[in-house]
Amino acid sequence: MKWTEPILPTLESIEITTSPTKTSFFVGDILDISGLEVTGHYSDETSKIEEITEESITGFDSSLPATEQILTITFGGVTTTYIIEILEPLPPTQLKIISSPQIIASGTFSEVFKAQSRNALEEETNVLSKTIISLSSDSSTGLFFDASLDGRCDEEKSLNAVTMRSGSANKAFCYKDDTPGIFKIIVSDFDEILLSDFQEIEILETTSPTNQ
Repeated sequence: MKWTEPILPTLESIEITTSPTKTSFFVGDILDISGLEVTGHYSDETSKIEEITEESITGFDSSLPATEQILTITFGGVTTTYIIEILEPLPPTQLKIISSPQIIASGTFSEVFKAQSRNALEEETNVLSKTIISLSSDSSTGLFFDASLDGRCDEEKSLNAVTMRSGSANKAFCYKDDTPGIFKIIVSDFDEILLSDFQEIEILETTSPTNQ
């Protein structure tokens, strides 16, 4: 009896059997295909779920808004499509102090605090223009100092406001207080567009060593 090589089934089509969780994106977002399930149909009338990656999908462009953007899924030489939308980004609506609460000794500098601009979904969002952030405390002796995001505090000159540059979402500052107690550190938008935020800081009394 002559042996013949079996004929392997070939992929004839693919279809989306479960749509991706996310079909609405904002300008600047990256592609997210979480939840997407694609089933392949073969010439022997069998079907199976195929492994689809971002590399299998073309047509995604989040540089500009789009009401109907067609994405093409290509697998095994066959294709199918689905539609997404690209929305204008949500504007920032609030300031948030994202650093952990601190306890410092009186007369010493705090670690860097970071104020961040966020949208209504509590997502980090760049400001669209230069934003003056007013700094205040309910302590009459509290002082603020400019700082870099990498943790360096400018201890030379105190100030009552810092500037968040257009296109950025984070600004750092330091704090110093000579009065022991628990005080509120408040960040607010000078133009009153973004909602303000506060965080408590505890100032411990510095004790001098006792002479023997």
